Amino acid sequence: HLLKHLRRNGTLADGTICISQEILIHALERNFNGVNGEKFSNICGFFLSGILKDGVDIKESLSAHCRHPMHVIQNSLCERYNSDTSRYNLPRYKMIIDDTNDDSVMRLLRMSGILDSSHAFFMLSGLQD
Repeated sequence: HLLKHLRRNGTLADGTICISQEILIHALERNFNGVNGEKFSNICGFFLSGILKDGVDIKESLSAHCRHPMHVIQNSLCERYNSDTSRYNLPRYKMIIDDTNDDSVMRLLRMSGILDSSHAFFMLSGLQD
């Protein structure tokens, strides 16, 4: 799904997909944002080191383009199927892991208006780590 996000949001020029730092970081957020901040920074650093010019600070790039997790979730949930049936434009199911004992993450998402009745849920609990 990381590659599909890059393909969907990048621009095609002479058979090459061109992506910006921002698009790459957003794709990584959507696929790896469940890990803690330091691990996520390391993952981003690995990918960014291949595209950044010498002298560009990875931490500076992350601080400029990383979004709040609520914005990442909201953006992801807003994706809808469109008339372009190519495999790159099909939205995927979303998984939100709420490891709280009282479903407070889900309640927060509902209270903030990010989750509403238009979203179908399948909830599990008591799973082993």
